[in-house]
Amino acid sequence: METGTHNESNIEEHVEAFFVNHSPFTIEGKRAYGLLCFGRFSAVLEYKTRVTERTKQSELLLAQGCGIFATVELQASGFGSLFKQMIPDPSHRSQILHNIVCGGVEDGFLIYASQTEIIRVVHVRVGVDVTTTYRAALTVIRDAHLKWVYEENNLQLWRALVRIIDDLCRPLPPAKHILPSLVGFWNRIKGGIDVYSRHLTNV
Repeated sequence: METGTHNESNIEEHVEAFFVNHSPFTIEGKRAYGLLCFGRFSAVLEYKTRVTERTKQSELLLAQGCGIFATVELQASGFGSLFKQMIPDPSHRSQILHNIVCGGVEDGFLIYASQTEIIRVVHVRVGVDVTTTYRAALTVIRDAHLKWVYEENNLQLWRALVRIIDDLCRPLPPAKHILPSLVGFWNRIKGGIDVYSRHLTNV
């Protein structure tokens, strides 16, 4: 669980009581992680705070339709329609799936709350077949496009990124381009279109 900026620490105080009253689970302990990694924990808790009236109403409607505590199991043979129904936001679906698989656990809980109370909780259970497929996909992506990140000589870059993320207490904004520093430097000093750029474009 990563404590965010929208009142998550306040909501965290109500989690244990909510689980006792509305679910078959109990929380033995909680710990905040920055960059989620394979660790010794039983489940992932992901908080989503609803601060506008529209988003609160949306969650209340979902709580009425799906229940204030609902469980969905992800299996490779399933179509995921219930998963989409319970968690309409695709970024929330991908985040909880990624955190469960990369955390090396089978269970995750998406906790939707207002600034004062928990509205609903979705328990996501990920099957072994989904975990295997997801990890295989990540491995293919890493080997094809990100292998350079894991090389020894790029370790300082990797550590610098981790430091920035930890300082911000949230993920980095989406990257549009990854440019070699030499190209970035050239783009800054060359100004507008010059003769050389025009010639290179026409080659």
